[in-house]
Formats: sequence, C-alpha cells, structure tokens
Amino acid sequence: MTSMIEELPAAPRTTTEVHFFIGERPCLRCGATDFSYESSDYPNGKYSGVCSGCTAMREFLFPPAPGIKLAPPFTLTPDAEPTRLFTAEELRAIADRELALLSWHPEELPTLAELTLAQRRLVKVTTTLNELVKCHPGDAAVAAEASTLAGLWDTYQSARAVVDAKPGAHPKPLGIDDRMRQHRGWLARGRVGDGQIVFRNEPWHGVGMATKRLHHAIFEDSKFEQVDFSYSEMHDAVMTRVRFLACDMVAVEFDRATLQDTDMAGSSLALGSLRDTTVRGGDWQRILGGRGTWRAKLDGVDLRGASLRDTVLDETVFVHCDLRGADFSRKNPVLTTLGTARRTRFVGCDLRGAKVEGWRLDGAIFERCKLHGLVGTPVFEGDVQVSDADLTAEGDGSMLGGSWPS
Repeated sequence: MTSMIEELPAAPRTTTEVHFFIGERPCLRCGATDFSYESSDYPNGKYSGVCSGCTAMREFLFPPAPGIKLAPPFTLTPDAEPTRLFTAEELRAIADRELALLSWHPEELPTLAELTLAQRRLVKVTTTLNELVKCHPGDAAVAAEASTLAGLWDTYQSARAVVDAKPGAHPKPLGIDDRMRQHRGWLARGRVGDGQIVFRNEPWHGVGMATKRLHHAIFEDSKFEQVDFSYSEMHDAVMTRVRFLACDMVAVEFDRATLQDTDMAGSSLALGSLRDTTVRGGDWQRILGGRGTWRAKLDGVDLRGASLRDTVLDETVFVHCDLRGADFSRKNPVLTTLGTARRTRFVGCDLRGAKVEGWRLDGAIFERCKLHGLVGTPVFEGDVQVSDADLTAEGDGSMLGGSWPS
C-alpha cells in the first residue's frame, strides 16, 4: 500500500506539537483526521497511522527528535517560544473556529459523549490561545481570552457530575463488564441517572461474576446456571422469579435484599450473609449454606435437605417453610459463635428428619411445627418454647405435643 507522506514545516520540540499538527491535517483522500492505528518513531523522525476514514496509510516526516517529551498542559512548547509548526495567523484561525463551536454552559449538554467532545475542544482552544499569547506577548486582548478559557476549565469539571446524573447521558453498555462499571458509577453518585444494572429475561451459564458490587441491582425472570458470584455484595437487591442453579455464591452478602420466588437449588451459600433479608417462596433445596450469618424472614421457602451446619440463625423467622432433612447441626466445637438459634422463630414449618446434633438453642420458638424424627440432640442454652407441635411421622396432626421431642 502506498503511503501518503507529509512533512512537518519545522522541527517539533514536543510530542504535543506533533499530535496537534496531525489533528489539523485532514486526509488528502477522505478528509478524516482520526486514525484507527498509530505508530510513533520520533528518533527517526516519523509518525504514521491508518486513516480511520479510508484506511489509507499516512506518514508524517520531521527531523529526528530523540528524547522528545510532552509539553506542559495547555501548551505546545516547553517554554516562552511559540510553536514553529503554525504561524500566528493559523493559530488565530484555529482558535476562532473552535470558539465558535465551544459550549459555554457544559452543564446543559445532554450526554457524557457530548461533554467529552466539548472538553476536548476546550483543551484545544485553550492551548491555541496560550500559543497566541507567546506570539503576541503584549496583546492584552489575547491574554484576556486565554484567561477566560482557563477559568472555564473548572466549570467543565463541575459539569461532569451534573451531566452524569441525567437520564440518557450514558451510552448503551457493551458487555457485562461495561454494565458493572456503569452500575458502580450509578452507586457512586447516589443512585441517580442511568447505570443501574438490571437482569431481565436473561440466561447466563458458566460465567464469572465474582467479587461484584451489585447493591440495589434488579433481577427479574432470569436464569443463572453454574455462575460464580462468590464474594459479591448484593445489598438491597430485588430479585423476582430468578433461578440460581448450582451457582457458587460463597460469602455473598444479601443484606436487606428482597427475594420473591427465587430458586437457589443446589447452590453454595456457605459463609453467606442474609441480614435483614426477606425471602418469599422459592426452591432452596440442598443449598450448602454452612457457617453463614442469617437474620432474615423466610416465608414459604422449600429448604428440604439444605445444609445449614454451624450457621448463625439468631432472630431469623421461618414461616411455613419446608425444612425436612435440613441440617442444623453444629460441627465446629472450637468457634463458639457458630451453630446458634437465639430468638429464632419457626411458625408452621416442617422439620421432620432435621439434623439438630449440637444445635445451640436459646429463646427459640416453634409454633405448630412438624417435629417428628429429629436426628441428634441439641444444646439448650436457654428457654425454648414449643406449642402445638405435630409429632406424627405422616404430619397429619393426630399427635400434638407442647415440648421439645425426646
């Protein structure tokens, strides 16, 4: 491919000069000024790139410049001597062109993309005016222009937070990482504007979403299968008809979350936190929830065969939950804080065949629960209230008891 070659009119003294000059030289074939690929070779005096408009190869030649560096901010040259790549007349024309397009009220811009483009224009015109001041050191009018533009920079910096919070300000995210990034930004600015992550009618399988900050996320009618959410935070999340099947949710924090008809079947919730969490319905059969910390309200949840070994269930409320065969036993005798049910309440629950060896009960309440066939002996560290317990194997209520089964 034949290159289009242009020579700089003088030796550049900074890399900033080179970039500025190239940005002012449209492609001779299509008029574009951007590159899809760029390569610098300053020691040999060459800068090349592929035109983003027509894919032509463009080369810019200049005297070799080993050791060349960036210019100070908002300038093209490192000292009071103005750039030699542009005349004063050319700089004036560039400044006038950019000033005519410059937004003086950046907080009114509708999108971050437009604000970023406007900010680049502000940098360009400020840099141009600063070079004009070097060309005309005694010109008070040019100095005043440059000073005004310098003050506008702070206005632009403040405007970013304003535009950031506007609906529609952010581009559509590309991929899960971009969605997570926008969600983090949404959280950082106080949950205003766009960016909140919403999983709605989405299937996910075998991907990694570990250590994510998903506070206030919304999950609806979606399926996650064998997805790694370990060590993520889902504080205040709202989940409705979501299926987490065989997922790794080790040490996930569901604090203050609301889960409605959400399945966790076969997932690992070990070391998880469910503080002030509300769970209504859902299939949680065979979850591995050992050594977690729960202070939740669960209503109508299927927890058959769930492993809750050494889990702290203090002040948790179970209402009409199926806990047949669930494992509440205490297996770690060393850590004295584990395996407790203090002021825990079970109302209308089925605990037939539950494993309770070493389970530490204090102030626990069992109301109208099915308690036949409990396996093991719990540790009574305080009063336990049992009322209208169903002690039949069939759970038909034909034999009721008012004390813990012997």
